[in-house]
Amino acid sequence: MSTKHQFLHSYHQYRNTQLSQVDQADLYLSIINQLSLAMYRIRLILLLIAPWYLVALVPSIRVVTEDLPPYQIVKDTRIVAGSSFQIVKRALSIAGYQQNIEVLPWARAYKIAQTQPNTLIFSIAKTPERAPLFHWLFKLQPLKYQFYSSTKHSTVTIGNIDYAKSLIAVSVRGSYEANALREMGFKENQNLLIVGNFTAAWRSLEMGRADIMWASHIPANALINSQYGYFPHEHVIKHHELYVALSLNTPEPVVTKLKSAFIEASHELNNHQ
Repeated sequence: MSTKHQFLHSYHQYRNTQLSQVDQADLYLSIINQLSLAMYRIRLILLLIAPWYLVALVPSIRVVTEDLPPYQIVKDTRIVAGSSFQIVKRALSIAGYQQNIEVLPWARAYKIAQTQPNTLIFSIAKTPERAPLFHWLFKLQPLKYQFYSSTKHSTVTIGNIDYAKSLIAVSVRGSYEANALREMGFKENQNLLIVGNFTAAWRSLEMGRADIMWASHIPANALINSQYGYFPHEHVIKHHELYVALSLNTPEPVVTKLKSAFIEASHELNNHQ
């Protein structure tokens, strides 16, 4: 082969080699571009679903309570007002939780809060027996407990617990008041009548089914619905406090978040009064 032919042959080999390298480079660039586009799409999808994913990671809060004026006022099975309700509603909003509050018989609400995680309950009296059973988030109200009677059926004066036990007391199933009466020595089917809610308890006094009731106050609706009224016995008195509490098996970050929210809600409501 002549020198000219050798040169032309070598040149064509060089060109083919160069074109092959260019094609490979184009291929690599194409692959990189496709991968970049795929990664962009993945990032976009993650950004779109991230808020929903984060919501799913945050445990929801179940809120249970009972009809207990003036702290929780219920109308047509829905809580509509009350001093405790207002601060609970605002604190839940600050913490970013839904405000679906279930109104239940107290015994059921208390059992749910004791056994199920992420459950908030209000208004609940804090007692030495209950203290280790819940996270106590916020103090709502000091309470003064004493015996009450209907003016229609009782003119007695209670000077001590022994005399009180000679009468029939009424209380709500599962309530602090019922447990307190049992500790005083009251017994069901003897001198203790148990009913389903506080409305029925106050009504039992007026109907003469019971003589006394251990309570922190006379609710407004009980006075409105009473034909005769009620009066307190001043000689046997105990002091407790109402709280918002959270089930023990609730994650600590949720407890901390809600405690902070209640403090903020309290400051807001006090500043607007």
